[in-house]
Amino acid sequence: MFCPSILGGEWRSTLSIPAYILLLITPGAGLAYIATIPTTTLSTYKKQILSIPLLVVDILTTVLFRTDFILIDFMMPACTFIIFCRFLELIWTGPLIYGREAYTTKGSLHTEFWSCIRYFPKPAKKHDVSLKKNQIEYVKDKKFYNILPMLMYYIVGWDILATWLTTFTRDDIHNINRDKSLVSFIVYYITLVILNNAGNVIGCIGQLIYVLYYEGGTYSSGQWRDLMNNPMFSTSISDYWTHRWQQIMRPTFLALVYRPVSYYCQKLLSKYTRNTAIYSQGLSVLAVFTLSGAMHEYIAFCNLGWPTHSKIFLGEQQLLFMLYAPLIIFEKALRSISYRCLPLSFIKSFPVQCIQRLWAMVISYIIFSRILETFTYSGFRFRLPFTILGPQIIEFLRQTPALHGLCGSLLTTLST
Repeated sequence: MFCPSILGGEWRSTLSIPAYILLLITPGAGLAYIATIPTTTLSTYKKQILSIPLLVVDILTTVLFRTDFILIDFMMPACTFIIFCRFLELIWTGPLIYGREAYTTKGSLHTEFWSCIRYFPKPAKKHDVSLKKNQIEYVKDKKFYNILPMLMYYIVGWDILATWLTTFTRDDIHNINRDKSLVSFIVYYITLVILNNAGNVIGCIGQLIYVLYYEGGTYSSGQWRDLMNNPMFSTSISDYWTHRWQQIMRPTFLALVYRPVSYYCQKLLSKYTRNTAIYSQGLSVLAVFTLSGAMHEYIAFCNLGWPTHSKIFLGEQQLLFMLYAPLIIFEKALRSISYRCLPLSFIKSFPVQCIQRLWAMVISYIIFSRILETFTYSGFRFRLPFTILGPQIIEFLRQTPALHGLCGSLLTTLST
């Protein structure tokens, strides 16, 4: 018998948030348990067999189920996709490619999980006067409550800007993106600020949990970084994705596709050329963005449902993300030529820096605004499950005619 829930979107069964979260973490916890069992106790072959149903359950959970909170529904498919990919590499592709055992330690998983917001340097050697690279001794100089002001700053900023964004319907956003008007750029830029704030809210909450649970309420400020580092100020497309966008997926993408593609490229091309690095790096970057595109296709499918996704958006996320790869390769080539042919003082000059930021901003606007349109189609506006200043912001916008041209068609109908 056909199960309508497999279509995703509005056909998914609705669960309470606790039940939904429990259902999501169960297969991941099972996979982590299997991966950390020594292969002397449980062989790689047995781990692979046991992992199959858990991997299937993991990737199907967000297709079949949802909650009443759209923010959670949009975040969780990315989580299940990353869990699927990470343990696929640990248990299946890693052993097949490199011939290693399907095993990792709890400490390695712990470090990898938190590395997106916390540095884990190698400990300094005792009695070593000069600390070597990556051997830093951090001094705990902050208390847990020092995290709270920044957390509130990001929450309030997120609430204010997301409230403004809710004045736009999906048709409003489609029309302004088609016209490429000033409002279109403002919507894109503010959405980027919202995503920056939202990511850092998650990062601050994660930091607070870690500091209270693992560090007893005190921490070293030098060991922590923001989950999002203001991508709207990027100096290049590479800077945008490598340093400023959230790095939650980075370890998984590196392990599952970047390193294997680089490994095979260098192995195959070494017979024909000595300069294998250029080709292997280019193909590895393309592989990473191909996987990233697949993840966003999966998120869109889960939330829009197969009928809508297949009819309007199928393949769009994949293509848009893959476009980033040749742009990054072009940037790296241009950078290499520039440093060989031009004075460093010119490269670092203010006009050149402005051109670099303008390039990153325009390219990101052209591509990323299309990426975002897929998700705003379903009514997603990056809003918090609660609001602090929402009614006041709506009323302020209504009472300020000069701002009406920068708001959507729902401004007059939204309840306060």
